[in-house]
Amino acid sequence: MALASQTPRTNTFRSGNPRKQRKSARAVLLAAGALLGITALAVVAVWWLGTGSPTPASATTPVGTAIAPVVTSAPTSTLTPAPTPAVVRPAALPPSAVAPAKPAVTDAPASAANIPPAAPAPTSPPVATDPASGLPADISELVLTGAALMAKGDLLGSRFALNKALLDARTPAAEREGLRRQITALNDTLVFSPSVAPNDPLFGTYAVVSGDNITRVMRSQAPFVDRLFLGRVNKMADVNKLNVGKRLKVPRQPFHLIVHKDAFRADLYMGPPLPPDATISSAQPIEARLGGWTYIR
Repeated sequence: MALASQTPRTNTFRSGNPRKQRKSARAVLLAAGALLGITALAVVAVWWLGTGSPTPASATTPVGTAIAPVVTSAPTSTLTPAPTPAVVRPAALPPSAVAPAKPAVTDAPASAANIPPAAPAPTSPPVATDPASGLPADISELVLTGAALMAKGDLLGSRFALNKALLDARTPAAEREGLRRQITALNDTLVFSPSVAPNDPLFGTYAVVSGDNITRVMRSQAPFVDRLFLGRVNKMADVNKLNVGKRLKVPRQPFHLIVHKDAFRADLYMGPPLPPDATISSAQPIEARLGGWTYIR
């Protein structure tokens, strides 16, 4: 007790003025709060100038730590920010920039529903028929033309028209028989007489020169026929006697013989030779397969 009475008691709260001590602590707290606020504003200002985003840092981010910019889909301020890389979204692309969707590939077999219909085959217009003769109109016209040219004396033109009608597959068999008779009558003059019609494709003329004989003439001018044929068509009594300057009728095309066993008939034609490997089909009448040939008899 004596020791205690001799040592004076010390108390910091009681040694001074309590009111002044409370004001001093409050001033310290206000100063610290103001310093923290100024520091936060400085950090926000620096971040604003660097990124242009007004979004403040999170409350849990310590002061002095770098704050990453937050990319948002829409700006949070009406102020014009600094240019930033644009975020391209598929919805913003034009329709042409979007790749078209590929059709699904299936292994299902084709059905009648997905097979396009075939184009209709072209149809030829109906052929007009001559009511008087019953022949197709174009064949009837050839027959009438041949008869008219024969009456005018144009034997070569008449034979051409009648021969064309004869070789047409649409000409009936009965009509062909009459055409053969008419053409045979024309050829008695055009083929088997010394005369040669102008522009006749089957026959030409040759003038005998000094030194010619029948063998030389046949070799150079008529390799298709026998000397007896030359004597007949030229009305020569002796084929071995040739007069210089005499004009001989010589063939320009070979002869062809077609035998019809079912009709017991042999038809004589003139025309270009067939190639060695040529075959004649029996799908049509024989006359319709002899294009370029001329019926003789």
